[in-house]
Amino acid sequence: MPSLSPRRLCFFNTTTGAPLREMNFLTSILAVRLNRKRLVVVLQEKTYIYDSNSLSMLDTIDTVPNLKASEQGTIIRIHLVSEATKSYSFRRGTCSSTIFSLSFAPSLQLPDILVATSSSGSVHIFSLGFETNQRTKKSGSFLGSILPCSVNDALDPAHHHVLHNAVSAGVRSYAVVRKVDNVADSSSSEIASCRAIISLIAYNGYFQEYAFTLNSQNESTWSLEREFNLVAVISGNAETS
Repeated sequence: MPSLSPRRLCFFNTTTGAPLREMNFLTSILAVRLNRKRLVVVLQEKTYIYDSNSLSMLDTIDTVPNLKASEQGTIIRIHLVSEATKSYSFRRGTCSSTIFSLSFAPSLQLPDILVATSSSGSVHIFSLGFETNQRTKKSGSFLGSILPCSVNDALDPAHHHVLHNAVSAGVRSYAVVRKVDNVADSSSSEIASCRAIISLIAYNGYFQEYAFTLNSQNESTWSLEREFNLVAVISGNAETS
């Protein structure tokens, strides 16, 4: 269907589900990033930067064919680029599957959470903020003292939270962490809980928005805030225009 072309970028009001605007490109869109000031669209050999409010083009960057990381495996490794060091290793699951997307929470310093989607249909959340607070305790344990740090982290599932069957297995999906609110304990400066808003879009056309809450006891809850079918919205808009 022309309305589902990978060269077509559609904007929606996520509260009402109403379409706002469309942009078309000559080649397939590989990635899109958006904040209050800038919209970045990545193609195979070009990157376009727009003003988020007016959608006027600010810059075009010509690149060599953009690379992608390995999509297979069960271990996700996170590196701190500024220091060229590996900071975390997380086990996504026990069975190999294709990773469709990785999204860090927006943060002025280190992100609080990492969200991953895969061909299993589940959404995985790794809580980096609470993990950081526990690294000293783990390294002082007997197991942490005899195992390499990367293996020790990979074997520890304590900071891994899963929403099963968020989409049908095999359906490609992308997740974005839109917002994270941290609540500090009144008697100390440590984080008591955090609440994240996560947007999930699947290739079958469904858009979902979840609220994820995690407290200091590592107890997590999920709630579906809204859901609608983008394909139905686009088709209905095309019929009326």
